[in-house]
Amino acid sequence: MAALDYLDFDLEVEAGATPDVYKVSVLSSPRGEASGQMTFPFNSDALENVILKLGRTRSGVRAIGSPTQDLAQKFGTTLYDALFAGEVGTCFRRSLDEAGKQGKGLRIRLRLEDAPQLAEVPWEYLYPSGLRQFLVLSTRTPIVRYLELPQPVAALRVTPPLQVLVVVSSPSNLATLNVEAEVQRIRGALASLERAGQVRVTVIPAPAADGARTHASLMDVRRALRSGGFHVLHFIGHGGFVDATGEGMLAFEDENLLAHMVSGTTLATTISGFDSLRLVLLNACEGARQSPADPLGGVAQSLVAQGVPAVVAM
Repeated sequence: MAALDYLDFDLEVEAGATPDVYKVSVLSSPRGEASGQMTFPFNSDALENVILKLGRTRSGVRAIGSPTQDLAQKFGTTLYDALFAGEVGTCFRRSLDEAGKQGKGLRIRLRLEDAPQLAEVPWEYLYPSGLRQFLVLSTRTPIVRYLELPQPVAALRVTPPLQVLVVVSSPSNLATLNVEAEVQRIRGALASLERAGQVRVTVIPAPAADGARTHASLMDVRRALRSGGFHVLHFIGHGGFVDATGEGMLAFEDENLLAHMVSGTTLATTISGFDSLRLVLLNACEGARQSPADPLGGVAQSLVAQGVPAVVAM
């Protein structure tokens, strides 16, 4: 199946003088520009309550009509109706139609630099009731949190095989992760592409000859990147966010297999300069979380700010 091309729907949200009232602007789209005003529909307590409920145990989440799904839909509908009100919503619906006529998807690029207090809102739950689905669950309507940078993004073309570096970090003093199963899922998903020579997967740390565990340090990652010409970095491990400093962290391992907490800034500095790297995927908690006081403090944001073209994170 051919890859889907996308048209961009650039949506900017700016804080105003009145609390909870924001200017919403369509900077560009297949059907032109538009602007409007959004009154944010949730107070801080209500928003925190929803986020907590949606982030609880996964049991029953996938059941049709489950309380969690109902909550997600109601929350997403309220959020969508506020953001896509008036001319902005009309422009979005017409842009969807235009993209469909061209056989393309419509990528929503959400710009929140001028409204950092909305950075922690789970916009990925946007649910237009008329479409009867979450936008992010359709390949035709991805939502991207777009970060404006001064340098242009280089072309994303690569010559096969696509080189994927999988970094597995499971420190012995943190909760045990089923990393082996996840690695097997990655290998299973890419098996046919590997056989065809289109993808090559490298996992670190590699098992020792005697079967003993070896560690995955930040320097191990840098050494691998230096030697491999990798296009994708996939991190599997623990993550967190330090409210006091406003920094996102990832747990790498030291030589004793204990946690070595690395900030997003340190990680970004360590892996910067590897021009072949096109994508970083962080399968770690709070990899995309940021502080309203420092929009670039999260791990994902730090990586993008240092030149990584794209980051997928929670």
